[in-house]
Amino acid sequence: MNSASTPVEHEDFWFEDGDVILSVTEDGVEHRFRVHRLILKIASPVFRDMLSMPRPSGGEDLPVPLPGDSVQDLTALLGALYVSRKAQNMSLDVSLGILRLSHKYQIEGMQDEITRKLQEYWPLKHSDYVTRLTFLGSSGDRIPQALKIIDAAQHCQASELLPTAFYELACAWGTRWEEIARSLSP
Repeated sequence: MNSASTPVEHEDFWFEDGDVILSVTEDGVEHRFRVHRLILKIASPVFRDMLSMPRPSGGEDLPVPLPGDSVQDLTALLGALYVSRKAQNMSLDVSLGILRLSHKYQIEGMQDEITRKLQEYWPLKHSDYVTRLTFLGSSGDRIPQALKIIDAAQHCQASELLPTAFYELACAWGTRWEEIARSLSP
């Protein structure tokens, strides 16, 4: 176990030729990602502004803290930036992580693509929804997913994801309301 004073270099996103270190602290452990400034600046106006700010003298290797980001979400975002922007075969949690950070860092094309991909599984049209359920299982299995969709959609202004997620909850409310209530409480 690492102490708070020993940062962990991310296994997949620690490039020797990287020119910026991003830092995420999770459970008291600092996780560092050494990546390429140019990739971040091209993708995001927020990173462009953040990384264009003058650094203190001798502070070129100081990590850039990203408060509120999780290691999982940042790994997913960097994976999408470096490997591929295609939202193929991503888990819901990975997709929502990318959605959250692409919204935070204003990576609009990526946010739009992830939202479209999520809409394939959470469609607005009822006929598409019924077809999807045939392949994905009963709505009861999707309650935790619906709650995650609602949370992310509200934070990321992706309101097009909300109707189906709320519909899932409404359909399950009468039969599984205690489970839903437990999952909503902190």
